[in-house]
Amino acid sequence: MRRIRVGDKVCAYNHMNRIGTVLEVYTKKSDTWMVGGAMSQTLYMKVTFENGIVEERLYSDMLLQE
Repeated sequence: MRRIRVGDKVCAYNHMNRIGTVLEVYTKKSDTWMVGGAMSQTLYMKVTFENGIVEERLYSDMLLQE
């Protein structure tokens, strides 16, 4: 399984008909606190869809479209 990179075609696992292109992959520090302390950083990506909308999505929610 290949990692998703900038320029790849992706779709969300729960909206397979919306295909987009990855603009940026980055990490964000989580604001959520648990019993043991703060959660680690989470991977996100900016995706532009065919209708021109740019959205921030969780990396783990996206599938590589081949």
